[in-house]
Amino acid sequence: MITRQEIMNNISMAIKNSGKTQAELAKVIGVSRRSMSRYAAAKQCMSVRHFFDLCDFLHLDSNEILCLKKRPK
Repeated sequence: MITRQEIMNNISMAIKNSGKTQAELAKVIGVSRRSMSRYAAAKQCMSVRHFFDLCDFLHLDSNEILCLKKRPK
C-alpha cells in the first residue's frame, strides 16, 4: 500500500520534472506560490481538486502518481 508521503514525493518529482516554474503551476491550478513551493518540496499534500488540475495541465496519469498503475520501464 502506498503512503501519503510516497504520493507527495511522486507529486514533487512530477513538478520538478515538468520544466514549468512553480509560479506558473501555482497560477494554473489556483494556489499560492507558497503552497506550490510546499508541494514541490513534498512538505504539504494538495487537495484532490488541485491534484487533478495539476495532472491535467502536465498531462500526467494520476494512476501512476498514486501508484495504482505500474510505470513503464
